Amino acid sequence: MLRRFQSEPVLANPRLESGSFKIKSDLRQSILHRHRHITPMSDKRHPIRSTNLAQKQQHTMPSIPIISFDSQSAQMPPPEQLWLDLNDLQRKLYSCYSAGSLTGTNNGQQKHLNLTHDNSHRTNILGPKHFIVEEENEALLAKELEEAKIQSAHNSHSSMHSSQPQIFNFESNDFSIKNSNLLNDRLALHSKSLSSLSAIAPTTDKKLQSSTLGSTKMHFTTGVVYDDESLKHECYCKRTDLHLENPRRLLVIYEHLKKCNLLDDCEIIRSCCATIDMLTDCHNPTHVYLFGCDQRQRTQQSAALLTQRLSSIVHLPCGGFGIHDDVDTIWNELYTARVCRLAIGNTIELSKYILDGKLKNGFALVRPPGHHAAQKPLGFCYFNTIAITAKYLKKNRNLERIAIVDWDIHHGNGTQDLTYDDPNILYISLHRYDNGTYFPGGGRIEECGSDAGLGKNINIAFSGEPTSVMTDVEYLAAFRTVVMPILEQFQPQIILVSCGFDACMGHPHPLGGYELTPTCFGYMTNQLMKLADGKVVLVLEGGYELNALAECGKSCVEALLGRELPSFSKETLETKPNAYAVHSLKNVIDVQREFWPTLDQYQHLVSMSHEQAITS
Repeated sequence: MLRRFQSEPVLANPRLESGSFKIKSDLRQSILHRHRHITPMSDKRHPIRSTNLAQKQQHTMPSIPIISFDSQSAQMPPPEQLWLDLNDLQRKLYSCYSAGSLTGTNNGQQKHLNLTHDNSHRTNILGPKHFIVEEENEALLAKELEEAKIQSAHNSHSSMHSSQPQIFNFESNDFSIKNSNLLNDRLALHSKSLSSLSAIAPTTDKKLQSSTLGSTKMHFTTGVVYDDESLKHECYCKRTDLHLENPRRLLVIYEHLKKCNLLDDCEIIRSCCATIDMLTDCHNPTHVYLFGCDQRQRTQQSAALLTQRLSSIVHLPCGGFGIHDDVDTIWNELYTARVCRLAIGNTIELSKYILDGKLKNGFALVRPPGHHAAQKPLGFCYFNTIAITAKYLKKNRNLERIAIVDWDIHHGNGTQDLTYDDPNILYISLHRYDNGTYFPGGGRIEECGSDAGLGKNINIAFSGEPTSVMTDVEYLAAFRTVVMPILEQFQPQIILVSCGFDACMGHPHPLGGYELTPTCFGYMTNQLMKLADGKVVLVLEGGYELNALAECGKSCVEALLGRELPSFSKETLETKPNAYAVHSLKNVIDVQREFWPTLDQYQHLVSMSHEQAITS
């Protein structure tokens, strides 16, 4: 089913409509005026979805010139063979979009892409199996259609809630539950389309409007960034089982916060779009112009830049588009650039409110994530939201000590690259390393910064056997012996957190593999709030198991609001860190003691249980 948004009418079946698609763009409106009869979309992957009307109206549609590529040879056709006329290119490209035809065809046959992966060329999180398309059965299709009819007739919100997975019970103090079914539960991601999400009411509540327009003074409380526009960045195929970074990630957190009445005590921030200048503080102009310009700006670019951009985008077997160097990262021609800039702009706005004393702290529920992005898209990331925010605050608020704490299970290689020589930005990353075999492969303990930034880069890189698992016990040890002592010596003026939840249990390898609990994320948030006068900004990064996302988000917001947090179980407090974690943490201290002498007095606490450490 096609995805509809709040501004568009909910139709029983968009494929049965005779071309009355609602299109906002002036350019596309003009094209619609010239081409009054539009061929409805037909689904070649599911022939039963094709309509008789589509068969009758066999207009020839211009196909998007798709660039096939082989990851081993990575050979591209010369530009002159791809585009002969820039004006003709733009006409064909946008007329295809206006018609709803998003797949390239050649004599009626869909083009396929050779997805042979070469590890020497690039590293993908999910590997080649990520794009294996499994056919949906007729019962599922019939159920989707029935849901769409119900929404159209009753304008009901219930179908959206019923399509979400049941939230696990995370209320147990000891989250290392002796329930093998829970421990073995896979990602709760389904092949169902996101059409049911269109029933969500626009977030136009009074509090949101007042905070956005500035007509009412904000309460000194926690700010939450949430923008409906962020839901529009998704693959054209709408397959949430193929593309784990999808709108459901934000929705489950936001809806759970709403259900728990936590948003009643928060201020909502949205509709602040970053400028091109903000992006170029971190990323080179070419990268910004390729992936950060909106549709109008792209029509004004040179032919050479447009050709370079098109060579960076490839057609995926699912029917959508991805990035040539990392096909796991999807591209949406209409919305990706704007959603990225909204994520950055809203995060900066939230940080400014906190520095100005209008808000106490905050959580930016934004997507796509950003900590892998440096000078090219990687790992679902286009622009490094947290690094851009840090550079902006340094430049425009004259901050001299900005701390970034990254507890996403994957190393923030992009953030490290962009802040590696900056003496004013301290970067601390806790991540799974496994001797360089875990994505993205960087983040060695010995990487400490360079030039004026030497000593301002700390990698707490956990390594062990493939079956070794880090839990709350090991992260508690890392916080009490490395993270907090360094931050206390650094005395940051604000703390930005790359808040990934993929270390939470429920994420299988390679998306995670560790078994932290929501309680641990709330605890780490609470510890950081003891510094920088409580000025802490959480920025959502990874996390793809929906149940874990919802509960971890709730635990962090409760900590930000100053609510009482659940305590760890007695078993967690009395257990000593495993040998792999102890070895990794001692190596970190050995490397970093040159820059942070205070670490010497904490080294003896590494191998103790948390209860022993806090009472010794």
